[in-house]
Amino acid sequence: MYDQRHAEFVSAYNAGVPMSRIARSLRISENTARKWRDMHKLPDRKARIIHGKTLPAAAIAFIREHYHAPGWTAKTIGKALGISKNMVIGKANRMGLGKTREGPTHLWGMPIAPPRSRCQWIEGEVTASADFHYCGKPVMEGQSYCRGHTERAVSPATWERLNEREAVEAV
Repeated sequence: MYDQRHAEFVSAYNAGVPMSRIARSLRISENTARKWRDMHKLPDRKARIIHGKTLPAAAIAFIREHYHAPGWTAKTIGKALGISKNMVIGKANRMGLGKTREGPTHLWGMPIAPPRSRCQWIEGEVTASADFHYCGKPVMEGQSYCRGHTERAVSPATWERLNEREAVEAV
């Protein structure tokens, strides 16, 4: 019985049957199936690219080609290559693929917000389009926006109080 089950396991594994399906058909846990794989010195099919090693040129080309392609995410690229999404994102960043325009950006090509001392007003459409950016002018004291954008953002009564405070501080 033992030898027969192991022979069935090795045969199914070498035929490319998914580990979960093999485990179900032999009524063993997936953990046991992994132990049997290791015991029989069968290659780990998922670990096509070993962590810490350099990616093959084909994998690098695949990431470069699909990273900004519509419908492809780091997760889908990782699944296609047999690596984690974090490995894809890390490699893409090291290859400079995370930056789609001038200035610092997030992985998705969105501009990073300027420091608190700069205006946080968003100009343009809030998408990954090229016209999306932050104002970036110096902010008014205690505000998140520059003078012009604070005026647009607050009510007239608040704007009057801010002007009064600014006049008092100037004296």
